[in-house]
Amino acid sequence: MKIRICKFRINEPGTGKEEWEVLLTNLDKVEFPLEKIKYLYHLRWRIGAEK
Repeated sequence: MKIRICKFRINEPGTGKEEWEVLLTNLDKVEFPLEKIKYLYHLRWRIGAEK
């Protein structure tokens, strides 16, 4: 099985301490690019929605 590691910031730049999320997924990177993964993460946890 192939997996990929997705890392993205979950807080706004300049708001203090940097907060990052690291996810492991087997979702296709063409069908689910990082921005889509980030959006889905926000829908689930209601954080990290900045663009």
